[in-house]
Amino acid sequence: WWCYESSNPSKEWFSVWEGETYTYHSSVDVEYGNAWFYLYFWPEMEKRLLMEWTAFEKENQQGDFLSHDMGIEHWVNGMAYPHDMPVEENADYILLMYNYWKSAADGTAFMKSEFSHVRDYARFIFNCDTDGDGMPDINVANTIDQGSPAIQNSRNQTYLGVKALAAYQAASEMARAQNSPDQGFIAGCDERVRLINITLGDKAWLGDHFAVCTDYSVPAEDREAYSIYASNGLLYLLASGLDSGVTASNLDRFRTDITTAAEATLRRYG
Repeated sequence: WWCYESSNPSKEWFSVWEGETYTYHSSVDVEYGNAWFYLYFWPEMEKRLLMEWTAFEKENQQGDFLSHDMGIEHWVNGMAYPHDMPVEENADYILLMYNYWKSAADGTAFMKSEFSHVRDYARFIFNCDTDGDGMPDINVANTIDQGSPAIQNSRNQTYLGVKALAAYQAASEMARAQNSPDQGFIAGCDERVRLINITLGDKAWLGDHFAVCTDYSVPAEDREAYSIYASNGLLYLLASGLDSGVTASNLDRFRTDITTAAEATLRRYG
């Protein structure tokens, strides 16, 4: 959908239906994957989404977070999905802003104009780590709604921990590019990157793959299962060719994890 206001043609609005029965408008987590198309062919599409999503942000005790979507069918009046995915959507926004900054002609100017959202959303994720290991353990429901409860809702899940690490690394780099860098914020991001790297190696690594989570209230067969999601959050940082924030030892572990998890989860149709 690309619309404009009849009385003010300069006021435009862009969205994509999710492509299923529910027709959610531009779900953040779905556009996280679609953004490659925009960046290659029409970056303004992604820029409009990054501006529009912030109009539908929410707030709780941890701070500001993005809605899952902007509406459904022909309604654009707020989130229609039945539950929030706060950490994931905030991390997705940060990583999409990072990639727009690195890819689009006006990326630097736009990123600087919107950086306050990046900072707010990263600080929200800061506040979702209540046990000090760097990994989010509240507001952790995610978009993998065809997965097991451990995959979608567990505390200290590897998938969201790695995506948070990537978002912190991206936010730190964007903060350093500001005219007056916030050193306290940069230090906060960098410290959490360090903590998550430690947690990945000391708690989540099981010898040949990363655990789904380190939440010991989850049964061992689910907690220690193989999963192809662990490294998903690194996509945009690795594509930039710059420092992903992942230690050399953890990068080696991810290489092993990708191979063993793919083999362990492979079925007839994928």
